[in-house]
Formats: sequence, structure tokens, C-alpha cells
Amino acid sequence: MKKTFLYALPLLLVSVISLSIGLRIGDEKLNLGRDQYAKVMSEVGGNQAALIDVRTKAEFDTYHAVDAEQFDLEKLKLDQLPDYPKDFKLYVYCNSGNRSSQAAEILEEAGYSNVTDLGGLEAMLDSGAVFERYPTVDADMERTKLNISIPQIGPANAPVVVIEYMDFLCPYCNNYMTQIEPTLINDYVPDGEVTIQFRNAAYKGAKSIMASSAAYCAHEQENFWTFKDLLAKGVTGLGTDATDTENIISYADQLDIDHDQFLNCVIDGKYVDLVRAEAVQARESGVNGTPMFALNQIQIPGLISLDEFRGLIEQELAR
Repeated sequence: MKKTFLYALPLLLVSVISLSIGLRIGDEKLNLGRDQYAKVMSEVGGNQAALIDVRTKAEFDTYHAVDAEQFDLEKLKLDQLPDYPKDFKLYVYCNSGNRSSQAAEILEEAGYSNVTDLGGLEAMLDSGAVFERYPTVDADMERTKLNISIPQIGPANAPVVVIEYMDFLCPYCNNYMTQIEPTLINDYVPDGEVTIQFRNAAYKGAKSIMASSAAYCAHEQENFWTFKDLLAKGVTGLGTDATDTENIISYADQLDIDHDQFLNCVIDGKYVDLVRAEAVQARESGVNGTPMFALNQIQIPGLISLDEFRGLIEQELAR
């Protein structure tokens, strides 16, 4: 995928503490200043080393170090290894240094003899790292390319169409998905009166994007709505921890799906670009917050009660 402009990661994301970076090589620590980091990037640019970002694809696409490649820690935990000779020089990093430390340990145990843990983003910024991000694709084109439909429950010709814009980390969205939507589906969908379409408006960062991407992974196996319900209930009970990769995978264990296919889909971030593009498309359509709804031609800019939903649906059915 073509990369776009370079930029310095906003200082609000991190606090700059020092001008050196602490590195792990085996059990030792050493300091890497700006000159040494420039040497690292020279090695990477000259194909003498690889710079590996072990965060998720959603995090990587948001911003990452120039010339870095993404290789999720979860892949390493599944014994999937980068395609480099065991003596090739590898530099790994993540957000805080936790995942990169785990990655370095796994790589060393797998026989890679020249692994250096660069730690987290703060340390890399202190050393002069420059970050970039990927451009957003067109949502409709990406959906066509992936041969995936917009999640929908109910007949296409229903007289009432409810379009719901959701973010899995939005508490009001999860209130709707767990307390209101099930009743609407039960009361109006079986008789063909209402169709509900789910649109992603994942505005709350990488975990939101990961959750929505995982829901698409369930959707490609015709389990979107069941998985969505499990995820919404999990977030309601566990908060943002519910969208960690391990928890997302545990929800899938409750579904009748090909779990290996689902796992690979989530870890590879198959639908991350689509989810990100849908968020942009939602904003361009005037969705500035979540939840937001369109009920036929009626715009609903926030959460309303079940009775209010019923009243609007009955009003439209009576036309």
C-alpha cells in the first residue's frame, strides 16, 4: 500500500523525558541517542536490518515509524515468524515497550540471534524517530474488493430502514445494542416491517477499529449479529479490555464458525482499512458522534428511548 505524508507524532501523545532511548539486548540495557538512531535507520534503509512494529494493524495504520513493517505480537505467539534469516538484524518496538519486550524474547527463543528491543514510542520520539500514516481508502471500493456486504438484518424491501452508526467503545452505543436493539429486532424484523443496517463509526482509536474489524471477520462467516451482541455485552461489563485481541477471540469461541479463519482474519487486520474508511465516510455524512441513527428520512442525533423508537417506527409504518 502506498504511504502518504511524514509527520512528527503530536507531543500530546507522549511526554518527552530525555534525549536517549533505552534498548534491550538480551538482559542488558544501553542508551541510543539521535546519532545512533540515525545509524539504525541507515541500516534499515540499506536492507541491513528490519524495523518491526509488533502492534496491531489498526495501531500501525494510525501512525508508525518510517520504514517500519507491521508484524503483530499475536502472530509470534502462534509461532508465525518473520521471513528473515536467523542472523539478520531485527529492531522491534510497540507503544510502551511491553509487547516489544515479549516479541524480542519470543524471537530470541526461536533462534534469532540479533534482536534489539527499541521499546515504546516515547523513547523512539526522544531519539528523533519520524512517523507516518497510511492514507484512507474509499469505503465502497474496499467493500467491493473484499466482497463483504454492509451488515443488515431484515428484508431489503422493508418499509422502515434503520441505519445505526456505532462505535463499540461508546457506552451509549452499547446501551442501545444491549437494551434497545434486541427488542426492535424481535418485534419488527420477523414480520418484515423493519430492516436494520449497522455502520461503523469507530472514532475512539485503535481498539474501536480492532473491535469493528473483528465484527466484520464474524460477518464473513454469517455471524455478525451474534458476535456483535457478545462484544457489546463484553464491553459493557469489561470496558475497553473487552476489545483486547484475546477477549475478542474468546467471544468467537462461542460461535459456530471456523475459528482459525476468524483468528487469522483478526490478527491480519483484514478489515481494518475498511473500518477506518467507513469512519471517514460517516463523518463526511455528518455523523459527528455516536450513536446516531437514520430512520427512513428521520435523523436521530443520539440515543433515544425504546418507546421513542417504537413511536417513530409506528409513525412510518402508518404512512
